[in-house]
Amino acid sequence: MSARSRCITALVALSLAPATALAQRCTRGRAGVPMAVPLTLGEADFGNTPSPCGDLRVALDVRGGAIIDTADFYGFLSGEAVFSANVPLTRRVWLSGSLAAPRFRYAPNATLVGTDLGVGASTLGVHVGLLQREGLVVSTWLRILLPTESVWEHSVRTGLEPGVAVLWQPRQRVSVMGSFSVPVQLSFLGGRGIAYGTARASVDASVLVGTWFEPTLGVEVRVGNDPDGALEYLAGRLALRFHLGRGVGVHLSGLVPFAGLERTLARGALGVWVGW
Repeated sequence: MSARSRCITALVALSLAPATALAQRCTRGRAGVPMAVPLTLGEADFGNTPSPCGDLRVALDVRGGAIIDTADFYGFLSGEAVFSANVPLTRRVWLSGSLAAPRFRYAPNATLVGTDLGVGASTLGVHVGLLQREGLVVSTWLRILLPTESVWEHSVRTGLEPGVAVLWQPRQRVSVMGSFSVPVQLSFLGGRGIAYGTARASVDASVLVGTWFEPTLGVEVRVGNDPDGALEYLAGRLALRFHLGRGVGVHLSGLVPFAGLERTLARGALGVWVGW
């Protein structure tokens, strides 16, 4: 190897080492970094709980949801593929992104049936690690909802979501993750804009069984300024993760609202991820 090649190799190694340092503080070998239940009622990953660990990761989820209102003769079924990724920039800073495409929607009611197939929303976020101690990691983030939805022909929908995530590991195989964020959606039509904001919080607890199985049980609450009531929803959620190899796994997740104004019956996801 020439001197130039050795210098290039050394520079690449130095640039990658700080970027993965935060993730290495969180990693658990074959199981990778702890993660919350990867499911919410937002668009793409808007409103989702991110891991406070800045690992390099790509993921693909197939998500679906259902609203069934027999009293009003109304239903709504949705399905989408969501691509997401984390990219570390420095020791404490990393980027995240997601894109829902394709997305399918089916909405029957008493007299009409509507279908839509197109591109869903996408997000771009920047994350900053705030605290790293033994068993405790804290980060903050700012996520942007990008106006990529093809269903909005005459208007534009975007949004901002600041938040904070906390990971506590009281034992080697036990992880507790909490998050708080304020997703604000902005809609623009004909030069006029409407803003709708909510506040959400979630807590998820995971137990690593052996080296390959990790169930996660959590709860999420969201409140807003709807005149019909402040409680948007209180939902239970569950994820079953199967770690197939170091940084590689699949998950089956579900979310069920059981209180509040939200009419969604249930939402589920099946996904795979690869992390480094």
